[in-house]
Amino acid sequence: MNLISKFIEITQKWPEKDAIVSDSNRSTFSELNERSNQVASLISQTSFAKENGVIAIHTNDVFHMAITVLGAMKAGQTYMLIDPAWPLQKVKDIFERVDAKAFFSCVNLSLDMSEMLDLAQIEIIYPEQIEETEQYFSQPDLNEKQPAYVIATSGTTGQAKLFTQSY
Repeated sequence: MNLISKFIEITQKWPEKDAIVSDSNRSTFSELNERSNQVASLISQTSFAKENGVIAIHTNDVFHMAITVLGAMKAGQTYMLIDPAWPLQKVKDIFERVDAKAFFSCVNLSLDMSEMLDLAQIEIIYPEQIEETEQYFSQPDLNEKQPAYVIATSGTTGQAKLFTQSY
């Protein structure tokens, strides 16, 4: 059983229980499931979904992080968390080594970050786009060898080390 199957099982068992409680949001399992389905649907409708690139998630908000991580996993895509506090050069260095196709952002982007994403032809997606999306998608079968996420650590050489974890 993978994480998504377990999440759906819990959602069916306790749909109205709180799944996330933060300073800015409160969400039940049912609401979290619905919103992550919208993210999965949005991903499934884009051209990058077929390209198997990495979806970068750029937020420090727990609620948006949860819905985008779950949505990316439901769509069978690889995701990577990008800390908004990271310097632009670190993000550039990572994107030179990771095939990022989309950038979910819940924070205001600097002009330099926007230009870098534009030059790299990485699609920027904002929370408003998620809210406008119908939740129609078919969850792909997940292969246990398929990459689920990429982790960047601070390397001792000054360059981030990247690790991939499978489903």
